[in-house]
Amino acid sequence: MTTVIKRGGRKQKFSADKIKKAVMGALREAKVPKSKRAKIVREVTGPVIRSCRKRKTIKATAIRSLVVPRLRKKSKEAAAKWLSYERRHRKGTRKRTAKHRKRRR
Repeated sequence: MTTVIKRGGRKQKFSADKIKKAVMGALREAKVPKSKRAKIVREVTGPVIRSCRKRKTIKATAIRSLVVPRLRKKSKEAAAKWLSYERRHRKGTRKRTAKHRKRRR
């Protein structure tokens, strides 16, 4: 069984479905036609999932570095959507509003 080490150090059981859903979501947001999505998901995630399952542990950032280049070859827009989603939902690194910034003098 493979364990994923998240950015904050938290550990989680590897889930191939999470990777497939994330790629499908990026393709959907990029408005890739439905007829092409399933094939692209298989082509992108198949090698990634096989690689992950061979390891005992893998960092979430390593999974991203396996997925994004493959996704970019199929749809540059979908790869951009994946990265955009990741930036928006990264815990603890969101930009602070002016109201919450410390004043510098």
